Amino acid sequence: MKKTVFTLIFILTLMVPTLSASGHVPEIVDNERDFTAEPVLVTNPEISKAYYGRLMGSPHRYKIVSDEPFNLYVSLLVPYIGQAESSDLEFHIMKDGEKIVMMHGFDDWEKWYEQFGGDWYLQGPVYESEAPPGTYIIEVHSKTNSEDYSLAIGRIERFGLLDTVKVVFLIPIIKALYWGNYVNLVFYGVVALVLVWWLRRRRLKRLESTRTVP
Repeated sequence: MKKTVFTLIFILTLMVPTLSASGHVPEIVDNERDFTAEPVLVTNPEISKAYYGRLMGSPHRYKIVSDEPFNLYVSLLVPYIGQAESSDLEFHIMKDGEKIVMMHGFDDWEKWYEQFGGDWYLQGPVYESEAPPGTYIIEVHSKTNSEDYSLAIGRIERFGLLDTVKVVFLIPIIKALYWGNYVNLVFYGVVALVLVWWLRRRRLKRLESTRTVP
């Protein structure tokens, strides 16, 4: 049984995409939070992250606070599942309360295949610039405020152990939520159940062994 568990872990590791949205660590935002009063705080804005969200009637906001100059990279994508290859999604950037960047949506978004995750996106507006210190708000919105999106912030690809674990658990959920692909989620669920069963069985054996010791 131990060999089977290790085999499942090994297969799971091979199946997990090492990158998401071209090297960005994935994050799933709480779509029901009050983004105006409580924007998503982006720490280490130069480290690449991909925030997956779904507009539910109001814009989503992301906040960056930096005491030093930094490279500000923002890219807006839409999970592609066969819809029209266009979107009116856009993002604005404000610095210290003043709007400094307006990246409007446009008609022809470019289809883009993300090979590591095996998913299609529509690539929208991209902004990159050296940013002075300050407080920045990135706002994602559209005319209807009802679309799914992925907001990539940061260019530097850095995957630590915790990031790898996060990818393992979040990628199947993201695929299910935004592409309707539940295959990986079912597979991961089976693996998780096997691991839980094996750990519980191992613990019971240890308890039994301690009881039999005179």
